[in-house]
Amino acid sequence: MARALRDFRYIAWIFAAVFFIAAIIPVGNLGGTGNFDKVLHFIGFYFLIIFFLHGYQNRSWITMLIISLGIGFLVEVVQAGIPYRTFSLYDFLADAVGAVCGYISYKLIGDVNIELIGTFGFIGKIPIGPGTIASFIFILLVHHFKFTNEFVTLFIVTASIVGVWVSSYLEEKWGEDPSEVVIDEVVGVGFAILFHKFTFPVLLSGFLFFRFFDIVKPWPIKYFEKLPSGIGVMSDDIVAGIMANILLTFLSSGLINISGI
Repeated sequence: MARALRDFRYIAWIFAAVFFIAAIIPVGNLGGTGNFDKVLHFIGFYFLIIFFLHGYQNRSWITMLIISLGIGFLVEVVQAGIPYRTFSLYDFLADAVGAVCGYISYKLIGDVNIELIGTFGFIGKIPIGPGTIASFIFILLVHHFKFTNEFVTLFIVTASIVGVWVSSYLEEKWGEDPSEVVIDEVVGVGFAILFHKFTFPVLLSGFLFFRFFDIVKPWPIKYFEKLPSGIGVMSDDIVAGIMANILLTFLSSGLINISGI
């Protein structure tokens, strides 16, 4: 299993499958501003081709580019047949630009792109409290860009899956559960705030509850932490986030109505 979790061929196809799932489910308004959906298309295909190139290093880059663009085109074709979706040439162009930029980036900096994911934009390289800083920055992004629950759900599910492979790979490079890997803390705080109103007091409370459970690690968090490779790296923070969410739900609907602050 450990070897499979370091094989980016698997995550490349899983990542591609996520695009098709997102294409057919009614996710509603994802939040953000301006052409936020085009940014998501760009980022998605930027990393999709990097996963393909990393997983199929013996294949030509042209083949990987054609596969990536083919996936983008098929996603739009699928959406053309769904009543609440449409074929968008602009979305496909965003996919194409993202894939080309991803290829160029892979050739120039290689594995640094994998580190970019694991460290959440290199925040994990900060020497003091990188996990706390990364999770706090995420809730600031949610608040500032007015992300919706639909977007946060899509993000944390995708990041949870990708994070297993990325953290497994970086463990081999940096050692067991390296402090630089903070994508798990970002996902964890995402679970903590999920399905709540994204007012700042709620977001801050979710962040504080999550950091408490993540640091103290009561049962069953310690059990999940012992799971192998990236599964253990990601799952203990996910469980901490779920426990924080339960506490946040209890407080917001029970003794303290923080959702109305």
